[in-house]
Order: sequence, then C-alpha cells, then structure tokens
Amino acid sequence: MRRRALRAFYLRPRYIARTLLSNPSPRVMWNYLRYGTRQLVDLLSHR
Repeated sequence: MRRRALRAFYLRPRYIARTLLSNPSPRVMWNYLRYGTRQLVDLLSHR
C-alpha cells in the first residue's frame, strides 16, 4: 500500500517536470535524473 502511494505521488508528470525545472544547475539536474532513475527502477521492480 505504501509503495503504491509513493508511486502515485512521485510519478505524476507535473511533479517530475517541476522538480527537474526548479533546479539551479545542470549538475543538480543530472543528480535528480540519476537518483530518480534508481528510485523508479526500485519502485517498479518490487511488488
């Protein structure tokens, strides 16, 4: 149930776009993308 709630919240397109566009530098954006990819894989791989 918790995992489903996290997926529903963090996989919203508006949340993702706002997070990526609100960063101060390309390096921060790169870190968001790397960490977000890891989190997405983790959320989708465990049931």
